[in-house]
Amino acid sequence: MVIQETNKGVTVAPLDVREIFELMDAYTVALRIAGHHCKFSDDLLADVIEMQEKQIQALKIHDVLEGSYWSAKIKSRIMATSDNHYLSMFHQIMMSHAQRLICLVFSVESKDPVFFDKQVNELQQRLNSELLEAIEKRDNVTLTSTLTEQAQVFRSRMGNLFMRQELSEFIVSS
Repeated sequence: MVIQETNKGVTVAPLDVREIFELMDAYTVALRIAGHHCKFSDDLLADVIEMQEKQIQALKIHDVLEGSYWSAKIKSRIMATSDNHYLSMFHQIMMSHAQRLICLVFSVESKDPVFFDKQVNELQQRLNSELLEAIEKRDNVTLTSTLTEQAQVFRSRMGNLFMRQELSEFIVSS
């Protein structure tokens, strides 16, 4: 998602609609892998609770970059429990790319403070509590299902943004 040109350096590549859909597919797979391969522990639960609190606090003050960072970090923490270096590398690459889109979603949504606060207070709280419940149960099937739902919600939110005029400055057609 960057372009490196000789004598010009590195720039962020414009978003291509086809690439966004491909990334969303890979993001969903990465989350499903994280849920399936998670090795549960009390430390994981404590870490996720702390990260979720930081994410919610960042989003409440509309710090979308910090909020997107914690969103990706939570999922990466779950994946790290797998102790599988190759799966973790794949997951980290997907989270790195997805974080750009997560930040974009949060940024556009935050332009409407009432809508954004509703997203934070209702949707994000529900998704976070479902994730914690799955970790508390130490249930890979439920965790995988919960993470898959989070990917689907994110995909839906991304799709909703395509309907908004503000995205025209960020996305190019293929």
